[in-house]
Amino acid sequence: MAGVRPGREGEDVDGTGAPESSAVGPAIGLGQIVRLITGLLWFVWAQQWNTYSGQYAYAAALSVASGIGGLIILAAALLVRGRDQESHLDRLIFTASLSQAVLMIIVSATTHGFLTDELAFDQAAATSLLHGLNPYTLNFTHALTEFGGGGLGTPTLGGQLVSSVTYPSLSFLFFVPGVAAFGATGYAGPVTDAIAWLAGGLLLWRAASTTMRPYLSLFVLLPVPLLLIAYGVTDPLYIPFMIIAVWRWDRFADPQAGRAARWRGPIALGLACAIKQTPWLMAPYLLVGVALEAHRRGRNWLPVAAGYALLSGATFAVVNLPFVVWNAGAWARTVLLPITGALVPLGLGPAQLVTIDHIGGGGLSLFGLAGDLALLATMALFIWRYDRLKGVFPLFPLIALFLSLRSLESYFVFVFPILIVAASTVMMPAHRPGGPRMRRGLAIAVAALSVASAGSVVLALAEPLPLAIGVQTASLQASRLQADVLVRNVGSRSMQVHFLLAIDGVSKEVMDIQSGPAVLRAGATAEYRIVSTAPDLLPSAGEPFQIQVVSAQPETLVASSQITVPSLGAGSP
Repeated sequence: MAGVRPGREGEDVDGTGAPESSAVGPAIGLGQIVRLITGLLWFVWAQQWNTYSGQYAYAAALSVASGIGGLIILAAALLVRGRDQESHLDRLIFTASLSQAVLMIIVSATTHGFLTDELAFDQAAATSLLHGLNPYTLNFTHALTEFGGGGLGTPTLGGQLVSSVTYPSLSFLFFVPGVAAFGATGYAGPVTDAIAWLAGGLLLWRAASTTMRPYLSLFVLLPVPLLLIAYGVTDPLYIPFMIIAVWRWDRFADPQAGRAARWRGPIALGLACAIKQTPWLMAPYLLVGVALEAHRRGRNWLPVAAGYALLSGATFAVVNLPFVVWNAGAWARTVLLPITGALVPLGLGPAQLVTIDHIGGGGLSLFGLAGDLALLATMALFIWRYDRLKGVFPLFPLIALFLSLRSLESYFVFVFPILIVAASTVMMPAHRPGGPRMRRGLAIAVAALSVASAGSVVLALAEPLPLAIGVQTASLQASRLQADVLVRNVGSRSMQVHFLLAIDGVSKEVMDIQSGPAVLRAGATAEYRIVSTAPDLLPSAGEPFQIQVVSAQPETLVASSQITVPSLGAGSP
């Protein structure tokens, strides 16, 4: 530009009269911003420690330490420069953040009872095993109140609370050492979950690339997963094993890979599947992926995939075989209950429209069909676009879970570390598998199955209700809720009906029928008097609630309009 010349430091080169300095600081990159946000989160946890200062002697000191730590992280995020120095800083931040998260889980969990039936049942199962009893044959309903959780259980459409442990054996075997150390009513469960979260965090750090590591501290400090663990969600138990299972999982089909690289993945998958059913949904994608990798490398895919399945299946069997031999029927009945047990809708998916917005409810089994079709659709998509979707397969089971009756937030939150490792440690292929004809067939299958899955959801929401409900009276007295309800069967078949109490759209407890027929004939109308069974789960005066009438054959849930006590809007079916 005319009139402007290069100048030396201190010269007026822009015509403003002020000398321009060459001492311009380095730009702040994304890594620095993430570290700054992590430092700010330390102040959030400092405030959280303050809330425990009346219950724990060292909570105030931990609050002060967290505040100091936050200040140090903020300063270091801006001052520390250089790849090696930043890498060392990230390691320190992650170690301190993960330690604080684990300590917060333990402290938070010990301020209340077990707030999930899964944690209460798993600890009760570990206790029963130490006494030589088969956990799969016992009723653990007593554990709902024994551990101070307020009696919150999982209702079924058959009008019962789930009363048994419903997970494979490692779900409670991991609790056995803690129960032996802390006692049957101690906090073995939360401590074990915290240790598993610590192990998962360390494995996540080990598997992550250097550029990704600043973000890991941010993740372990986020409140959502920590609150879920503190409240009693036991998903952290399988996280370390799933991280190992998906870490470089495609090397299993590589004959040049070391023996450990080929064995640890399927063995870890078998152990993860022996904890909860959630990893079951990821296993088919890994098996198909291994077969595709073998084919891509010019190997016979069938024996490679069979070897992977054999290692995973044998690991699962070794852990569960003693209980199968002990009582095969009880083991199968309880472990398959989450799949076959006709549980009430709960979660984030479209099934919540039934319980909250009164849309549909007469064809709940169609949600399960929609989830199954979605699994098939995503499997076809996985094979069709393997060259692009190989690393993100952990997302696919979430689609099926979202469409099913049970789409709990924990399913989505705890997939994050698994997804990170799966997406960042595999080698992406350059080409799609198969020829043009196979790819066209897969594309058609994806479209057809996706339409069928979406159609199942639409049908589930549009299915005519076979029952109608109207609440006539309701009252709170003597630590129980009593209601008079009219129910009409407008369907074409007799139905065995049951009643649930729901608050905020969540089915809280099964209500006893004091009067009224257990089986309601087609076209009949009957009046029922029902009473609550759990004093700790009652709505407060003025708090809205619903009465739900449910049936397992066919799978049906019909909810009343919102009711408040003492205010009651009378209704008739």
